[in-house]
Amino acid sequence: MDALRVRFGSVVEWAVAAAFFAATLAVTMLILQGVRGSGVRSPNVVVPIAIDDVPASVPTGAVSLPALTLRDGKTVRVGDGWAIVAATLGPGAETGREQADQGRLGLRVTRFYDYGGFRFVVVYEPFEHNGEFGGCGLPPAFSGAILEPHTKGSARESTTLAVVATDAALTKAQAKRLAVMAQTGLARAIYPVHTQLEGDVLFAVSTGRRPLADPLVGLTRLGALAANVVARAVARGVFEATALPFPGTVPSWKDRFGR
Repeated sequence: MDALRVRFGSVVEWAVAAAFFAATLAVTMLILQGVRGSGVRSPNVVVPIAIDDVPASVPTGAVSLPALTLRDGKTVRVGDGWAIVAATLGPGAETGREQADQGRLGLRVTRFYDYGGFRFVVVYEPFEHNGEFGGCGLPPAFSGAILEPHTKGSARESTTLAVVATDAALTKAQAKRLAVMAQTGLARAIYPVHTQLEGDVLFAVSTGRRPLADPLVGLTRLGALAANVVARAVARGVFEATALPFPGTVPSWKDRFGR
């Protein structure tokens, strides 16, 4: 009888897995069909990203791609600034047409490109609020040196402590989950982070003033936004920091780069 139950359970598990795979395949086919039928050609079709705040200048039916690989192998990726795209494709790819509008974070610019007979647009969204990081933007190119781990001062002087506070009423378990999600913001802004030589840690606290409407979706959204806030706070802290008024202290970012 136990053996029969095991076999029956295995059959059910395989059936569920097969149904899930079939559903995933169907969704993927629909997505790819939507890309092919949208009027947007791509030499290298990838799964599009859903966007809910599209500039009016973007053609109807366009899809957002995390990376666009052209016929000659050159790639334009999400996050590439204007200078990087210009260096990758050359000035001849720019049609000279661009339109500006007001996005969620400020003025954004949509530029139109024509490269090798393939036309596409790139929307340059500002990440900063009112130049909070100096308005420097991304560098025109990244060298391999940026992958080398660096620490501030000696190996044991790079600890970062962070606190995320919310007025959402959270249980102890929910507060822990918020801290787990929010600490990913440290990984976005600090490299390396959470090494065995330091004590990077993030605390989550709640005033409990407002009930969490949806324990699942609400907490997920709260954690995602908290990670964004932590990453921005670290970057803002580095940019705004001043050196301690003692001889031999570590210089601030502004001291080193004069911004």
